[in-house]
Amino acid sequence: MEDQQEEDGQQEQLTSDGPGKEFEIYIKNEELVDKLKLLNYEDGFLKLGFAYKPILKHYFVRSRNIGEQFFLFTSLAAWLIKKSGEESFSMPQEVRDIV
Repeated sequence: MEDQQEEDGQQEQLTSDGPGKEFEIYIKNEELVDKLKLLNYEDGFLKLGFAYKPILKHYFVRSRNIGEQFFLFTSLAAWLIKKSGEESFSMPQEVRDIV
């Protein structure tokens, strides 16, 4: 009985959010890319090395290669920390585990 009430409450929450709620992550990612462009990441971050690729507007929304996404995300975070004034912060290194 309680499980049914809980499920009804979750379904009601999804319905009250509206149909566009599931696309909110796409908009947030587009805003992220726009903010990075304002910080001129093309001339700063992308020129650090060949491993750094331009971030497409939906890059972090879909999980195609989570290892690559994680490396790019952590590298981007490190670049932003360095850009904020912490020059001694080191960039992450891409390491491939050989089994």
